[in-house]
Amino acid sequence: GAIIVVRMSSSRMPGKALRKIDGRESIRLGIDRIKKVENIQTIVLATSTSRDDDVLARIADEEGVCIYRGSLENVAERYFQTARHFNLDHFLRVTGDAILCDNVTADIAIRSHLESGNDITFIKNMPFGTAKEVISIRAIRAIVDNSLVPENTEYLEYFLGNEKTFNVGYVRSKYEFNKRIRITLDYEEDLEFFEHIYRHFNK
Repeated sequence: GAIIVVRMSSSRMPGKALRKIDGRESIRLGIDRIKKVENIQTIVLATSTSRDDDVLARIADEEGVCIYRGSLENVAERYFQTARHFNLDHFLRVTGDAILCDNVTADIAIRSHLESGNDITFIKNMPFGTAKEVISIRAIRAIVDNSLVPENTEYLEYFLGNEKTFNVGYVRSKYEFNKRIRITLDYEEDLEFFEHIYRHFNK
């Protein structure tokens, strides 16, 4: 499955999931991309139980994806409970601000992850904001059980790269690109950037 974690109370850009790009909310654009990943059977929008996030639950229903509502602050716990609720042994980790997930390399990473029996598979050599990780439920459970400051699990990559604890694999793209490029929605300038991208390339 794929788990898209999103909430309305983003610290850098509150409400960015509903900010429109070329007339469509950013979270819907993110869902559109994940639907292109061929090796995914279940897509779940994982948000919090806060009333502010009711609108995200409605969007999930309108977009035909599943919804799970859990902890607002403990992101690892939310991933874990989502995976357990939907019986996912492994999942593609997606953040709501990563609108242009690279579905091609995501599929390659999923196949490599399962064939190698990894706990975590990272995608390397990608523009910032386009790479994802494939994670086993065993790994996310270990992080939930052992993290001392649950709020810090928002930055999961620091936990996932622990090769002493996990079987970590890597998939590297063959892309060539300017390393300064960032393709993620954090600031107003990013919104302007995405508006240009979507208008120029349309569908």
